Amino acid sequence: MSILAPATYSGQTLQLLRLALSKSNQLAVFNQLEQKFGPVGNATYQIDDRVDIGLVSDFLAESAGQSNNDNIAVETGQCLAFSQFGALSYYLMSCSTLFEIFRAWVRCYELVMSNAESVKIELLKNGISLIVESPYQDTKGEYLRLEFLLSLLISNFQMIGGADLKPEFIELPLNNDHSQTRLSTVFGCEVTHNDRLIIIHFSKEWIGKQLPNANPSLKEALKTELDTALKQFNSGLTFIDQIYHFLDTLDSLENVGLGTVATQFNVSDSTAKRRIADLGSNFKSIFTGYRQTRSLYLLTDKNRHLDVIARQLGFSERASFERAFKKWYSLTPAQFRDMGQILNITAPIEHLLRTEKLPASPKVCQDIIRITQSPDYDISELVRAIEVDPVLSGKIVGLSNSAFYGSVSNVNNLNQAIVKIGVDMITNIALAIMSNEQMAAAKQLPINLKRYWLSALTIAQWVSELAKDFPKHYEPSNWIYLSGLLHNIGYLLLASLRPEACAQLEPLLELESSLEEKIELESRVFGINRFSATAILLAHWSLPKEVISITRGFAKQITTDVKYQNESVLIFSVIKFFADNNEQDGEKLEILSAQLTEILDIDQNQVKQRIDTLTSKQHELEVMVSQLLPA
Repeated sequence: MSILAPATYSGQTLQLLRLALSKSNQLAVFNQLEQKFGPVGNATYQIDDRVDIGLVSDFLAESAGQSNNDNIAVETGQCLAFSQFGALSYYLMSCSTLFEIFRAWVRCYELVMSNAESVKIELLKNGISLIVESPYQDTKGEYLRLEFLLSLLISNFQMIGGADLKPEFIELPLNNDHSQTRLSTVFGCEVTHNDRLIIIHFSKEWIGKQLPNANPSLKEALKTELDTALKQFNSGLTFIDQIYHFLDTLDSLENVGLGTVATQFNVSDSTAKRRIADLGSNFKSIFTGYRQTRSLYLLTDKNRHLDVIARQLGFSERASFERAFKKWYSLTPAQFRDMGQILNITAPIEHLLRTEKLPASPKVCQDIIRITQSPDYDISELVRAIEVDPVLSGKIVGLSNSAFYGSVSNVNNLNQAIVKIGVDMITNIALAIMSNEQMAAAKQLPINLKRYWLSALTIAQWVSELAKDFPKHYEPSNWIYLSGLLHNIGYLLLASLRPEACAQLEPLLELESSLEEKIELESRVFGINRFSATAILLAHWSLPKEVISITRGFAKQITTDVKYQNESVLIFSVIKFFADNNEQDGEKLEILSAQLTEILDIDQNQVKQRIDTLTSKQHELEVMVSQLLPA
């Protein structure tokens, strides 16, 4: 079933009008129109044709002039067979939520409508809207074209989600009050005027509501065909992007090599190698990176045997796959699968792992982790690894000179910074800076990076200080500061993968008053919250297993009452405190200290002293933020 079809647009559009006029017993009108536009027979009607939305304007103007049916455009839109859009129709039918349907329309609109309209989604406090912005002139034909579009979209939404899926209100350019009243009756909701937009708004109950025909497996199966069709419209794909798309179509990676790719793209092996090198990479790293991300997706299916996964990833035996996975993630496949179940990895998260290329860990981070994992590493080796990146080195030296670290003498180099701040803290800060800049470098993110870094530094400093008062028998992890610094990096990941959705989400998050409400809204939009995304990304980057374990613990506690190690509980408690409270007033801090005393068996007087010290240095943290922002 193809989503693209021969360009028999005229036959397509006229056939739709024939169906509409037949409903109102006005075939005589159609016969007159047929004389002008040419004969139309069933043989010219292709079920997978796109709609020539431009021709609709002219034709509807003619038909309206000869017919007394005011709703001719609405009825034409309703006549469009659901299967008209081929694979896209069934992909839409398989969506789990209205937001997914809207996102699919935004992504694939150009595949089914041969016109220049733009489509976008808007999330508001009181609901969700699909907005169509179209070049509009005040003519009868143009207005009827907008009515046709409106009718087509609403009819498709209701075929997918059921008759109850009705808009709360509609805005569109209107030419008279009669049209407003007529369309209000047709669509059963308020219709108001807008100068240039079609806005179809649904109440907030539909943002995350599960639709009756949801079928994530079918949706996933159809995605490859949609991606192939979209590729024809997107000339901006790099050769590496095209390789990823090709690998995605294969059931197994067995015997896949550079030659396989060269054959697929009709080039020689040497040409394929050069084209990849021109983009600063090589086939081995591309293939390994794809295997890594693909392995995460396959492991989310708990019914898929590890032997099968090994073969699908092109390994000769399960043991080879397990060794490779342990090298990538410092976890066995079975341990990661257990983590997936703990984090409630669901179909939307599978979609994230399957369709979006998770970014690679920065090389500096890889080198720092490799060096510090050795029990007897040389500090000079760590210095050399950090010095490779002059920007990173400058930021660390700058931080060591900040008032927060009690600067008395001026620090001029990394060796002095390490002596002053300590090896563990330098390692934590370096990893956090490089990790966050890796996420922010890809594109202009629609988030406030200054606020992001202030939150990261605040959480890290609070949890590392409060952890010093853990019970004597419980030694806090050296990685708790880094876990706090990176607690929110999953939001950077989601923002980089879905910038448009994030831009709409940002102001809505400001309106929510609690962490639970913020997480629920994020999950509706992305299918995953930032903390679960953090845990997945850090595992993908092979950060130390202690960091992954701590992150996994507080990510799980966001949605359940299950408590893991003390570090996870502490980070969760501090995150929740700052998410729920805009101001650190004395009464709220008193409540926090009491909670920590009870949860972690920490002496309350000690906790109060720590919190007093932390709040007194908050301004110094705010000053430090400017030194961490990307240049």
